[in-house]
Amino acid sequence: MDSKEQIIKAIDTSVNDSSTKGIKKVIDDISKDFNFEMYNWITDLFMGEELDTRTKLLFCLNGIRVREDSNESINNVFTRQVIPALLSELLMHNEDEFIDLISENDKMQELLVNYIRNEPSDAMQIWHRVSNLKIVKKEILNDEDFISNKLSDEREFFENLPQEYANLICYYNAEFRELDYNYLQYLYEKYFGTILNEKERIDLTALHYHNLKLGNNIGISTKIRMQPVNFVLSEVQKNNNYMSEISEFQNKSNLKFIPAVLFMYKYHNEELYKEITELNELNNGLQEKIVYLAQADRIVGIRTLEDLNCVNLNELKKMDNEVIYVSELESTGGPESKTSSRIFSDSSYREIRRINKDGSMKKIAVGNQESHESAVARIYEEDIDFSSDCITAWQRSIESAKRLSAVTLVIENEQCHIYMPSNISFNQVKKCTELIYSATDSSKFGIAVYDRDKDKTYVNGFDLLKKEEARDFLSRIRKKSIQASFSEGEVIDIQ
Repeated sequence: MDSKEQIIKAIDTSVNDSSTKGIKKVIDDISKDFNFEMYNWITDLFMGEELDTRTKLLFCLNGIRVREDSNESINNVFTRQVIPALLSELLMHNEDEFIDLISENDKMQELLVNYIRNEPSDAMQIWHRVSNLKIVKKEILNDEDFISNKLSDEREFFENLPQEYANLICYYNAEFRELDYNYLQYLYEKYFGTILNEKERIDLTALHYHNLKLGNNIGISTKIRMQPVNFVLSEVQKNNNYMSEISEFQNKSNLKFIPAVLFMYKYHNEELYKEITELNELNNGLQEKIVYLAQADRIVGIRTLEDLNCVNLNELKKMDNEVIYVSELESTGGPESKTSSRIFSDSSYREIRRINKDGSMKKIAVGNQESHESAVARIYEEDIDFSSDCITAWQRSIESAKRLSAVTLVIENEQCHIYMPSNISFNQVKKCTELIYSATDSSKFGIAVYDRDKDKTYVNGFDLLKKEEARDFLSRIRKKSIQASFSEGEVIDIQ
């Protein structure tokens, strides 16, 4: 390690030269043999006056940037923990200087954006001063994936949104406690109090909770779950009378508020919605179909009133739902059990099952101290050496569907996640169906399908499935596979 005097000079030089190479070298020098003595010295340096405030702020911001741009030795305790802690402490005492710095130009705002992305909780202490900046709006407020994944619990974020982004309060991940409910009401009043009356705001908070409580944890991210809330809030921002439109649709369809909103969200761009609103009244048969459409995922092929009138309710219920494509990053562990009962009479409380293309099955119990993901690796260890970035139960199960056309069942108590390839074989369907039939009445299933044609994965829908629903979903997957094979002139492989 260079002398402390040399390090101070190198920090000053590298920052003033805007040299990424220079900053990396300084970080390397400090990181060598980093210990408590060095920690105390660097802390005293950054809290003292040997370096000016601008230099210290820029060094920390650039240190976080080069850390994320590199997978080399600078990704260490100094850059991961010490630099963010130093910057956080600096911000507490030098907020005005920091705002002046990042307000200078777009390049400085990009450093700020990088800081928010990589240290979101720490960055919230200055959020109230930066949320209106041009680049922040573009790179942070327009990135709803980032907001829903990384900022959902950051109250400072939701309390300091520009008014035009008020719809983003849909991503506040309120928990089911009175204090959080009161806070959620506060957010709706803060941003929509002059537009909506108290009853309308209460209805929207009820919708907010309804979508947070959706039971499928097999890839349905917060962003996907909260789209109906986002839709309503966005429409209200564009049209202050939109809640009256919802009320009118409720009266015509005889739906309560939440089902009415869900129907409008799913079909507002279709002729079907416009045609329904233009009818003087709805007969009982049409009302029953609308009730079903409100609770089901979007139905393929239902776009107009004529489409809806061409099928009866039973036929409608057998039609395919539009699939929801998801990212494996949205699901990591296994099922989140709600009871202590076993799903199958011969199953363990926590278990992995593997069904091969020929229908043969292998199962292993998951120990109390073991994760579902490690058990998935064990059950496939003779056939697949999973890469270092394929680590979750989801990733490994989908990888097994890709490479082996295997079906994986991840089980915890009464819940089961089933991962399968889109070209599932007859024997796999038969084995899965037998298992589903044998499941307890309280059983719940989530199904993820690796779509070979698109090289993407989709899930069964927002809610976990009951036994009959899981069986029907499985049957439709097999039917699609057979139809695709016929259309391509392939020989059907029932094995």
